[in-house]
Amino acid sequence: MSYRYNSSGPDRYQTGGMSHPQSAGANSNASRSGLSSTTEPPSVNGPGPHVEANVTTNTSAANSNASKSAPPSFFRRWASDRLASRQKPEEIDPEEGIHGELGLHPLHISSDSLIALVFVHGLKGGSVKTWRKGTDPQCFWPKYWLPRESGFENASIHSFGYDSNWGTTRQSILNVQDFGHALFEELRTNKHLREHSESPIILIGHSMGGLVIKKALISAHRDEKDQALRKRIRSIVFLATPHRGSNLGSVLKNIMAVSRIPKPFLADVASKSLSAQHINDQFTRCTDGLSIMSFYETLPMSVGGLSSVMVVDKASAILGIKGERSSLMNANHRDICKFDNREDPNYIKVRDAMSAEIAVILHDVVLSKREEARSQLAALWGFLGSHPQPDYSYDRAPGTCSWIEKRQDFCDWRDAPHLATAQGPSIYWITASPGTGKTLLATHVISHLQQLKLTCSYYHFQAGKTESQTISGCLRSIAYQMAQSHAAVRQVLIRSQQDNMSLDFDDTRGVWANLYTRGILQVKISSPQYWVIDALDECPKYNELFTLLSNEAPTFPLRIFFTSRKVGDLQRMSQQLGPSLVSVEIPTHNTLEDIETYLKDGLAELPVGSENERMELTGTILSKAGSSFLWARLVVNELQGAWTDQSIKDILERIPVGMVPYYQRAIDKIAQNQRDMPVVKSMLVWTLAVARPLHMDELAHALELDLQKTFPSISTAVEGLCGQLVMIDKNTGLVNLIHPTAREFLLSDSARDFKVDAVSAHERVGLACLKLLQSKELAPPRHQRLIRAERDTPQLPFLGYATEYLSDHLSGARSSAHILLPQLESFFKSHALTWIERMCQQGDLDGLIRSGKNLGDFVDAQQRGSFVMSQRMQVRAVAEWSVTLGRLAVQFGSALLRSPSSIYFIIPPLCPKGTEIYKSFGKSPGGLMVSAGGNEDWEDCLATATTEDEPPSAFACGEANIAVGRRSGSIEVVQYPSLQPELTLKTDLPVQMLHITLDGRHIAVGSHKFLSVWVRNSESEEPLWKARLRSPCLTLASSSTELFAITANGRAWTWDLLTGKVLAEQKLAYKPFNPPPEGDLLLDRAPACASFSPDRQMLALGYSSGPVCLWGFDQKEFIDWATDSNDAPCEHLLFNPNPDSSFLLVGYSGSRLSLFDSWSGELICTRSPDDDTRFESIAWSPNGKLFVTVDVSGCLRVWEGDTLATLYQVQTPPAAFRRLGFTSDGRTIIDIADSDLRVWSPTVLVRKNRDLEASPINGHYRALSGSRITVICAHPTRAVVFAGTNDGKVLVYDAETGQRREAHVDPRRIYITELAISPDRALAVGDVNRDVRVYQLDNKLIAPEDVKPLQILFQFNVDYPGPITQLLFDSSGDYLLVSTVGSDSLYSISKASCVGFIEYPDTGGERRVWKWFNIPKKKEKDGNKANQFGLVADGQLQFYSVENFPTQTGDSFPLDYTVEDRSVEKNINIVTLHEPSGIMVLEICHKLRGSTKSVTLFFQRQVIANTTAPEGESPPPNISWLLLGEANLQSKISHVLGIAYDHIRGDRLVFLDNHSWVSSVPITPTKNKGAPGGETSLKEYKQHFYAPSEYVSYSQKVPPMLMPDGTGPGTTAVVFCRREDVVIVRRGLKFEEVRKFDERDEIAGG
Repeated sequence: MSYRYNSSGPDRYQTGGMSHPQSAGANSNASRSGLSSTTEPPSVNGPGPHVEANVTTNTSAANSNASKSAPPSFFRRWASDRLASRQKPEEIDPEEGIHGELGLHPLHISSDSLIALVFVHGLKGGSVKTWRKGTDPQCFWPKYWLPRESGFENASIHSFGYDSNWGTTRQSILNVQDFGHALFEELRTNKHLREHSESPIILIGHSMGGLVIKKALISAHRDEKDQALRKRIRSIVFLATPHRGSNLGSVLKNIMAVSRIPKPFLADVASKSLSAQHINDQFTRCTDGLSIMSFYETLPMSVGGLSSVMVVDKASAILGIKGERSSLMNANHRDICKFDNREDPNYIKVRDAMSAEIAVILHDVVLSKREEARSQLAALWGFLGSHPQPDYSYDRAPGTCSWIEKRQDFCDWRDAPHLATAQGPSIYWITASPGTGKTLLATHVISHLQQLKLTCSYYHFQAGKTESQTISGCLRSIAYQMAQSHAAVRQVLIRSQQDNMSLDFDDTRGVWANLYTRGILQVKISSPQYWVIDALDECPKYNELFTLLSNEAPTFPLRIFFTSRKVGDLQRMSQQLGPSLVSVEIPTHNTLEDIETYLKDGLAELPVGSENERMELTGTILSKAGSSFLWARLVVNELQGAWTDQSIKDILERIPVGMVPYYQRAIDKIAQNQRDMPVVKSMLVWTLAVARPLHMDELAHALELDLQKTFPSISTAVEGLCGQLVMIDKNTGLVNLIHPTAREFLLSDSARDFKVDAVSAHERVGLACLKLLQSKELAPPRHQRLIRAERDTPQLPFLGYATEYLSDHLSGARSSAHILLPQLESFFKSHALTWIERMCQQGDLDGLIRSGKNLGDFVDAQQRGSFVMSQRMQVRAVAEWSVTLGRLAVQFGSALLRSPSSIYFIIPPLCPKGTEIYKSFGKSPGGLMVSAGGNEDWEDCLATATTEDEPPSAFACGEANIAVGRRSGSIEVVQYPSLQPELTLKTDLPVQMLHITLDGRHIAVGSHKFLSVWVRNSESEEPLWKARLRSPCLTLASSSTELFAITANGRAWTWDLLTGKVLAEQKLAYKPFNPPPEGDLLLDRAPACASFSPDRQMLALGYSSGPVCLWGFDQKEFIDWATDSNDAPCEHLLFNPNPDSSFLLVGYSGSRLSLFDSWSGELICTRSPDDDTRFESIAWSPNGKLFVTVDVSGCLRVWEGDTLATLYQVQTPPAAFRRLGFTSDGRTIIDIADSDLRVWSPTVLVRKNRDLEASPINGHYRALSGSRITVICAHPTRAVVFAGTNDGKVLVYDAETGQRREAHVDPRRIYITELAISPDRALAVGDVNRDVRVYQLDNKLIAPEDVKPLQILFQFNVDYPGPITQLLFDSSGDYLLVSTVGSDSLYSISKASCVGFIEYPDTGGERRVWKWFNIPKKKEKDGNKANQFGLVADGQLQFYSVENFPTQTGDSFPLDYTVEDRSVEKNINIVTLHEPSGIMVLEICHKLRGSTKSVTLFFQRQVIANTTAPEGESPPPNISWLLLGEANLQSKISHVLGIAYDHIRGDRLVFLDNHSWVSSVPITPTKNKGAPGGETSLKEYKQHFYAPSEYVSYSQKVPPMLMPDGTGPGTTAVVFCRREDVVIVRRGLKFEEVRKFDERDEIAGG
């Protein structure tokens, strides 16, 4: 049932939303009104008794009539008339209203439900009617009053209805026993009561409802299967319950007998009823531990207008059992359970009785819940990063702002029940001029709602404080406040925190989606929730909040009260939110009334001569104040210190309309204390210049750093020294200026000696931050072992602020560098890494990014000044660090978040060698070493991966995938950020266009005549559907259920995404801007490009000439043209992807860009680059703030989205095919240039404030050569790596010296496919022509150019089909195994000839997957050492003798394993055998419908003695290879690097984990716990060092591997390939951080 406001009369509400009478049946009868005095004799003076019977007689009248001649005819006549009247159309009784629903229904569900109250009505009552007086819904006290009362916060309230209407013609077979059992069953099965299965229950019954309750309790006691309900019922409240029957009940029983309509339940309430007595007897045996309160009536009730009777007397209403408490009520039988208002004494008595019962029952539970809530809120404090509620303790005179409560629209907003959640939140928006008391009004509204016990959260956007001006901060603060009020909200947020959700506080949409859309707005809260948001206009992006609100429909009533200055787009906001928004401007007369009321109260104690003089003074101030509440308040505050008439007069005469003189008088008073003037000025600086308000403790610590002085009580010092301008929030302890105008005053010349110079202030604060961050407590660890040691975290209050905001103050002090530069130089050489670690410990990278940007601003200012040489060097060093901080976030962000301490010894050596971080920290003794390879400086291109050799023809960038299409019909899907191939789709037509849906599940493929949709994770090799088109697609877009396209013939299409059914098709005819003369033929034109708006409400069509046409997509109606003076062909058309933006970007030939407002077609701005060229590709960033272009010359530029200003540019080689896209986080650009896939991340992408970007940043790109590495091979004993290239080069790298040289160059420039090295210095090289050359290695592999390190021994060609797949020397180095698809050949090095051969026919006998591996020599029976090869092929393990190849040495062993269902094994990446433990590691690459994955398997050799041999013989043992179930380890491995043999620390299996960390687990010769093959599964592994993306992006083609470190025996290095170079990381395995396998993949602080 819903209600709407009715202002036509005193009864404020009328029913709505449901027709009357109700539908037939029980509910219909239950809703009918009582007897009407105008429809039946004798007359009824008012409603009948609330037994609940409206009768026209009483007991004495019945007895009198019985003595007359025809009593039966009287009863029959009365009953006939009475029941006949029931057949008339049902109406709502004006006093009783609706009856209510049958059964048990919730009235209010507490957000922290600990106890349940169940109300049970009486005879002829209803679940609503009994408990509500009149028709006002707000008088339904169990629903609308009790939830607001103190003590009922944890109570959920229900009402039980049953058909006790005796006045219907419908027969009934039910009695109290039936009703009681029905109540028992409802209590037992009710969903809410079962969800809170341990919460106690209090039952409240009126009249016969008390008997029903007693019977329900008896049933609960008799339930032998489940005694839980019996134990939960802790208290019963009886309201006028006829425990021993009622005389009126007997009368009603007789009436029903005469009318021959049985109503058995009437007998149960009749006087001296045996049924009632039986229930009493049973009930008294069920009252142990039960609290009983009985209320009895004391006033008679008029019955039928004939007489007044006591319906249930005291003797019947009191049980008289032990422990029962009873109390009288000053009410009759009907009114004992319904009340006039919340001040009704009868209501207060019942309320207090129930509240006392709740307090006793929940005493221990509430204490426990409070402690739990306190703990949860403490956890949420850090998770939300929220600040306390704003302080609204402003001076408010009684009566001010009360006018708002009298406004009808405010009452509607506050009180009207929530009609439908689909309508979204209800908004009441107050607007007014500055200083007119909006904040005081918000304060009043908050107080008003709190007094009404309504749940209210609030927020204040504070001017001048950036931190309190964000939508994100508001949302997080309100979320925290709601968590304080609602346990359900706390639980939702705690679950989000426990799920390791990482909130990006700067991503408003992410905060809204994570905290509200998927969290708070889904919580079931029955009561309305109120938000009061003050000073909305102080938030720069307030319109974003309305966008978020307009798209939501909360599950609970949400009502929002806004205050703001007048904003220009209020009308647009109103249209966006529709009728749910009410906008009100504060009437001037109300403001003046409030100021007058405030002045009267504030001046009441002022010592003036007479009341007339006080009124005159009030009028004077009021006339000067105008409508400025602030001015009035400031004046009143000063007048409090005026004790004479002359003082008052002087104050009023000296204060002009402006407030500057007032502030000057304040500082004059402050200046009287000359002794503490330095302290005062420092306090003002530290209050004004900080980026956020400081806490008292932070301020005390900052002043100590600044002045070398300590304060016994900082709050006393602040209030005593500068309290006229500075205030301390008593609730939060935050220090702030009294008003934003005070800040403006202190920055102006009007402040005289107290003027704060902003630059000097920032320098002062910055120096204090540097001083703290360079303290000895924050010195970085000197050795990597100390990182794992327990490091004491210093308790320094100002440390958090200094860490976060140091760079902000450096940016603000940009023109003051002579003092800062030496300090910065010292800081970056000593403590910079500790600073970086602490920033990363916060769980996000924004600190690094912002700091880099701010340092850049600081450096830019210095480079315009004149410095001596030493200062120039300092500026250059700071400039390099400004770049380094941003680069650390981009290239090592995931590593720093996962392990912030990696900044000390792991990250610096991986940085380019020319950077300051490498020079200062990258070469620490015993630290990580990077030999060979490596860059000299940071590059904007993070990584380059090579896709298939065929040039691409289409490109699409999705949430976590990149798709590249080709003319052959193949589509390669690559994962991001790993850049590893995920799958390949095969179509039968050239690919012209690709589109990936938002969820990444579907890929739409457009060709010349067809459109198809593929399921990315499907096992099918066919598309989901395919449609024929008459013209190719110009653009594609999608929703969760539909696919949209514009084709080249100007038609708009909509398909069902899953079925391909055409849902809509429409021709979009060309609309000329200048129509031809009447009668001339209008020719249609085909569009050249098209674009959909992000909400797909609009689309734009561009043509070879003329303006862009804008259409409404849903209506397919033409809207307008986007015109400018340029008539060049339109080649690119892109709507801004941000739904809040209406920008349309148009790219014309000649590289001209124009930005339009899509709704009006108005040209906003236009821009052309200096060079006249054409754009190859344009792409918007996801948030719409930036876009990127690349032209045919290869110049890649990043532009500001709303100004078309160039922010960044870099020259790259031109390409035949070039497409751009952004990753979903907007921090990376994906660039497809022919077969190269590049990842760009210039720092401009991650800078959040770009106001100071004056000129574009010129990027650097190191073009890759055509030569790229195709295979690498490490020397088994020396720290040397060989690499083969695609142009016939053999390169050699020395890990110890870092040198590289070309050891050999094939004059044919042929592609090298395989390399192998023997222990005795032989190198085998195989190429794509199946030519094999074997070289003898010189001892000096890295030698002068005139020394030839490679001397050829012999060469041969493998004359068998298929490429060479493997070259392998045996363990002695005497033999070389050459494996191809069709054969395996063994060559003797000494003989230079083939000595063994296996051929695999291509008809049924060919192999699918195989890999050869070496087995160390072992002694045979005769003492000789056997030399063997191992072969894993198609699930079989075989061993071959080297000397007798191809003779097998023993049986073949089946390897019992399976890869993913329906997938096909592609190849074996690695096989390695750890002989001491018998562990074999197998990494298999398998493919499913183009998707390539790898899985690592572990097998252990099982040796079982042979007991079946004849006596005296020692036969060979039985051997098998058992698959080990190391699921934990398998889930972490991305690629196996090999086994590191170390006789001191133990052998380890080394692998690259799925976070790009080189990691390891022990692999031991015995079955020790914690090793593969051990008795128990692994529980932990060791994380060693991070491999940057540039190291691993090429690993799919050339996998990384292990090699000798060269620093000592048993030491191991890791080799990575970077396309055209090799990087060798040494000493990396010395760094260890233990990780648990069962820990979540989380980041620090997340």
